Amino acid sequence: MISGFLEKLGGSDEHKNTIKDFIKSMKDNCEQRKNEWGFANGHNRCKGGEKHKLKRALILSKPELLEGYPGTVVLAEIEVKNDTHWGWKQGVFLGMDEGVDIEGMPIHVVHLPIEREVKGQETFKLTVPITIVDHALIGQEFEFKLCFRGPKGGMFGQPIPLKLRVSESTVQQEVQVPAEVKPVEPLS
Repeated sequence: MISGFLEKLGGSDEHKNTIKDFIKSMKDNCEQRKNEWGFANGHNRCKGGEKHKLKRALILSKPELLEGYPGTVVLAEIEVKNDTHWGWKQGVFLGMDEGVDIEGMPIHVVHLPIEREVKGQETFKLTVPITIVDHALIGQEFEFKLCFRGPKGGMFGQPIPLKLRVSESTVQQEVQVPAEVKPVEPLS
């Protein structure tokens, strides 16, 4: 493309080489700036853009370990701060991080719509229900991550790593004895 332009331009070879070198240096400078500013590969990843995405949801507190037994719901209390000056869009939800292997999990997939308005610089608490499946193995420990997702499903904010231990039920099941069965009297 450049050589065709130079042929039409005319002039001496030295003049053409000067123009060619100038165009090459401009192109190299442009590529360097694109990389610095984060426009490489056609995507806007401005310097600090990833940091800004993380600041959209800073995790201030979360449980160290959740514990429950098969077929129950465990509540995880999480405190989050939107550390930017811009509010969240409508349609944000808390869901599974894309790195979580969903197949064979001892919990149901988490999908919690954020129905409240989250303003810039706001801190709020969130109660996340996590349902343990009926067939979860007793004694199993499971680590997974949750993340906030925008209306189109894109992740933002810090990931929320959680650990869950499936334990045996401590609740005693009440056994119903049929009326026709009489308790045995102790022998004297």
